[in-house]
Amino acid sequence: MKVLAFGAHADDIEISMGGTIAKHVSAGHEVKMVVAIIPDEDKEGISSQNARKKRWKECENAAGILGAELQILDFDRYQFKYNREHVKIFDKIVRDYKPDKVYTSWNHDSHMDHLALSNIIFAATRRNIHSVYMYEPMTPGGITPYSFRANMFVDISDSIEKKMNSVKAYESVRNLYDTWVPGIEGRAKYRGDQIGITYAEAFEIV
Repeated sequence: MKVLAFGAHADDIEISMGGTIAKHVSAGHEVKMVVAIIPDEDKEGISSQNARKKRWKECENAAGILGAELQILDFDRYQFKYNREHVKIFDKIVRDYKPDKVYTSWNHDSHMDHLALSNIIFAATRRNIHSVYMYEPMTPGGITPYSFRANMFVDISDSIEKKMNSVKAYESVRNLYDTWVPGIEGRAKYRGDQIGITYAEAFEIV
C-alpha cells in the first residue's frame, strides 16, 4: 500500500497522526509525508533563518523516527492559499505518487493554512481513485463552531511511543513539554478509551 500524508506545517502530521504513520510503516507500507510550510517566526511574527533551519532539521528527524519518506515544499506562508497555482503543484504530487490512501487536515480547522491545505487536497484527489481521510485538529487548537466527526479510529497502542518521540523532536516549539506533550498523549488515550483500547487516533472519512 502507498500512503500520502499532507501537513500544512512541520509538526502537523506528527501531532495528529504520527501513530498511524508509524503503524503503516511497520506494516510494510510505503509512506510519504509532504509538508507545505516550515514555520520560522517567533511570537512577535519575526522570521529567523536560524529558526527555519532548526525546524527543518526537526522535521527531518521526526520523519526519520516514524520511518517515513519526507518532502518539504517550503512555501511562503503568506502566499500559501487555495488557488489554481497550488492545486496544480499538489495535483502533480498525487498523480506521480499514485497513493492508495491520502490524509489531510480537517476542512473546518480554524487555522487558515490547515483550511487551505484541506481544500487543495480535495481538489487534487477529485478523481476519486484514492481513499481520503482528514486527521483530527491538532492539540492545542483554535476554537471553531464545527465539530470533528470522528468516524474512523486507528489503534496506535503499539506505536504511541514513536508518535510521542516524533512530537518531542520539535524542541523549538513553544510550550512543547508544558502543554503539548501531555495534551497530545491525553487525546490519544481518550480516543483509545472510546473504542476499548489503550491509544488511538481519530479521522473523518472523506
